[in-house]
Amino acid sequence: MVQYQYLKVGLNLAKVQFNRKIGTLSESIKQELGGDNKLTFLIGESIKENQTYFNIGIDSLKDASSHFLNDFLTEKLVTNGIDADFSYRLFARDTAYYLKSPIVFKEESNLVVYPIELDGYLPNLLNQRVVLELKFKNLNTYFLSKLNGLTLPSLLFILGIIATVVWVLRTFYWQRNVITTTNEFINNLTHELKTPVFSIGLASKMLEEEGGVSEDKKAMVAIIRQEVERLKFHIDKVLELASLETKKKVFTIKTLDFMPNMQKLCLEFKTLSPLGNVSFSYDLEPGTYTIKAEDSHLENAINNILDNAKKIC
Repeated sequence: MVQYQYLKVGLNLAKVQFNRKIGTLSESIKQELGGDNKLTFLIGESIKENQTYFNIGIDSLKDASSHFLNDFLTEKLVTNGIDADFSYRLFARDTAYYLKSPIVFKEESNLVVYPIELDGYLPNLLNQRVVLELKFKNLNTYFLSKLNGLTLPSLLFILGIIATVVWVLRTFYWQRNVITTTNEFINNLTHELKTPVFSIGLASKMLEEEGGVSEDKKAMVAIIRQEVERLKFHIDKVLELASLETKKKVFTIKTLDFMPNMQKLCLEFKTLSPLGNVSFSYDLEPGTYTIKAEDSHLENAINNILDNAKKIC
């Protein structure tokens, strides 16, 4: 819209400048055709159809007058900086006397007419009001051709905007396809993971309930059950990644007492440490561990720290 308004202002300025040039041209034409000279004499005699001073026919006289007047007007237009295509008609009001341009435009809606009422020699000769009509065709196209310094940068800028919008839309749809593919992959992956997790949980529950596990192994089975539940929780969290697209919160921060969680983590790690030939002991200060966090993610972070410590022991 800015570029359109920019071109519109440029066209309006070109029209104002053109009309100013036409006004200067009109005064010059009226001055030249108002005197008694060879051109006005030839035009006057051809309009009166008087061939007394010429050895040619009336039609040839009118044709010669038309061409001489056309050359005169062309010179005047070029001198005033106007090189648009034009035609003209010279006539006396309420009479049949007239001269036509060698080039005649069809009567169309895009024709612009500038009438110039002459004075001096021709009106006095014919005792009539004589009018010279200048007609211009496709002036908007002519104005645009004169505004190359404005139109070319504007068109290039508009093309640049269109190319940018197309690129942005293509990138957007490409990202949408990537997100859709990723979500489908996550959904399929979590679905496949839930089946073995459910089987492990069911098997550990049956072992615990049927009493087929010795007392010293019951702690291991309990840890398996807890880890299965944790794994289920993490699978659900992976499914929540799709909520990023809808701007939902992935983390739910709340105030909690993390002391029970720490006790559970340390107890589980101490139980599993002998399997990795690692000695682990812990000392938790009594009291409440009040913090703002999401317990599952914080537990996962502490588990990672303990696992890394075990690897470098």
